[in-house]
Amino acid sequence: MDLRQLRYFLAVTRYGSVTAAAEQLCRTQQAVSKGLKQLEERLGVRLFDRTTGPARLTAFGELLLEHARTADDALRRFEAEVDRTRQAQSEPLRLGVGPTGASQVVPAALAMLAKDIPGLRCEVQGGIVAELLPQLQRGELDMVVVLSTVEGGDAGLVAEELGRETFVVVTGFTHPFVGRDHVSAADLAGATWMLGVSLGEIERSLLGSFESHGVPPPEVRWRTSSTEFLRGALATGQFVSVLPQPVVEGDFASGRIRRLRSPGFEWTRSLLLYRRRGVPPAPLVLAGAEALYRAAAARAGRSIDAPTDAGG
Repeated sequence: MDLRQLRYFLAVTRYGSVTAAAEQLCRTQQAVSKGLKQLEERLGVRLFDRTTGPARLTAFGELLLEHARTADDALRRFEAEVDRTRQAQSEPLRLGVGPTGASQVVPAALAMLAKDIPGLRCEVQGGIVAELLPQLQRGELDMVVVLSTVEGGDAGLVAEELGRETFVVVTGFTHPFVGRDHVSAADLAGATWMLGVSLGEIERSLLGSFESHGVPPPEVRWRTSSTEFLRGALATGQFVSVLPQPVVEGDFASGRIRRLRSPGFEWTRSLLLYRRRGVPPAPLVLAGAEALYRAAAARAGRSIDAPTDAGG
């Protein structure tokens, strides 16, 4: 059965005449009349009463109407899926992600989105807050997912909280602190620290924890912008650092990196989704944001505390 013929039938039923249906469909009256005649010949029944006045359905026309509407609705949904797929294929979703988002929430969200949108194209750029937000402001990225490590707002951007993540003190499994039930602030002050760059509030919180214990903070001589390098350096057992729990959950499971038990040295920060203010998001961006909300909610529902090191 020809889809055009079904839609001619539905249009005549809705608008009351072949003339009105042809006008709404931007077709000639002759084309619509011919399509209806072919449909009736194909089915072997009359669908409309041919008397004067508005077109009236016959009993067979009434029977077809329900099925035609169902078929047309299903086909329109399919056409919408095709359009959405074509859009996804032509315009990639551009995401900027910090280490925490890259480790858990964003991969889960993109897996969901790929199931919803076959043929999805996506470009994911890793980095830190200071690098990614300016790119978002310039329109080079559609969204950014990073931890809140800076005070105040960001001009021209809107931030939505996806969840809360915990920063913990960590070291490698061969470090002398491993195996202790308790590591004091004085012990931590005497350790060799390696930190990330542009930690903002997190570094201030770390220094504040030393001050609250009455202990001078350590001098941080080692810094890196690479989370992978930092995790590798920690595994040598020479350094102590602070990292978001999701980044090192796999290392906790393998035993490669351990969390240290030290009261007062743990902080939580918001995982934020940034978008540009005043810029209507494209359908693909909206779909990406919805997937991020779902992934963050799923993580919050199953997240567990990181194991602390106690007796190895």
